[in-house]
Amino acid sequence: MEATNPDVILRMLRQLGARTRSSVTLTLGGSTPLLLSSILIRKTDDIAVVDEVPESLRNDHELMQEMMDIFGLRLAHFQSHYLPSGWETRVRLLGVFGRLTVNEVDTLDILITKLFSRRSKDLRDLNEAWNLIDVDKFRDRIASATAPLRRDERSLEAAQHNWYVLTGENSLPELTQH
Repeated sequence: MEATNPDVILRMLRQLGARTRSSVTLTLGGSTPLLLSSILIRKTDDIAVVDEVPESLRNDHELMQEMMDIFGLRLAHFQSHYLPSGWETRVRLLGVFGRLTVNEVDTLDILITKLFSRRSKDLRDLNEAWNLIDVDKFRDRIASATAPLRRDERSLEAAQHNWYVLTGENSLPELTQH
């Protein structure tokens, strides 16, 4: 399977911005920002948006089908409660594409969601990204921003397993108070 070219994602965003009927803002999470920054190189079928795809896009079925037909990508969503504490303060602007403003969730915040995931594809993504990130900053973010994520027993178990695989350490970095 051929990897998704970051330029295809940008072309899709330009097409969406040109075709949408009203001003819309999206915040991208999932693997999309990692693909755009070449931290990951793999195939994806969707562009994940935090919380929900805006109604004006979601209800434009013709436009959504056009995105699939031309770019092979669809808009999807995930819930922000999977992101670490304070993620909103670390979002950055990707760009303005016509009537579409696009923000990105911070790379380390996305990788934390993958750390707390039970999906093998998320561990694969972490493994691929591992040598391209600042592991000390990642460790600090885990210590400072994951208290809510650790409350879910299954997610905590997945994070501890994934952390062990990545580092050989039996425990996640201890939580710090900020």
